Amino acid sequence: MASLRLVPPVHQPTLDLQFTLANGLDVQPELPARLFVIDDQFSRQPTPRSELPPAGAWVARISLAMVEVYLGQRPASQLVRWTTPEILSRLQYSARVRAAHPSGHNPRSIARIGRYTIASMRVIEPADGIVEATVILIGPHRPIALALRLEGLDGRWICTVVDTPDHSITGYSPDDYLNSA
Repeated sequence: MASLRLVPPVHQPTLDLQFTLANGLDVQPELPARLFVIDDQFSRQPTPRSELPPAGAWVARISLAMVEVYLGQRPASQLVRWTTPEILSRLQYSARVRAAHPSGHNPRSIARIGRYTIASMRVIEPADGIVEATVILIGPHRPIALALRLEGLDGRWICTVVDTPDHSITGYSPDDYLNSA
């Protein structure tokens, strides 16, 4: 039977990452600032109110669309251009949770849910290109109240905040706000 001979590991010293050449230059010089994108030219650009469509119409459309996503009447992917990724993922999560809930909802009952309509809406503009709104929707079930913030970004209204007392719609709970502050 052959015996197994263990070979001690060869010790290799670590490479010194901060050393200079004989002429005094650093081996890895610092990168000049012009190589870094410091400008916000690639992020979303604010759009003034004068270049945006009427805010009231967009508040009405986006609030109805969000409720339809929650009820399973509309795919969430239709809101990609009009919401932030965080809001979209919360709506998708809420719609999945609602669809999986054993309360008797099935794909055939979605068509019978009925449509919600806007009972009241209030829109204010605290700053140029920023709109805050409250919307109350009524439909076949209980009324739904939404608070929205739309910002003019890249030439269109984008919903950046949505809140409602019914956290099952937005996926937020009151504790989420307390922990984020």
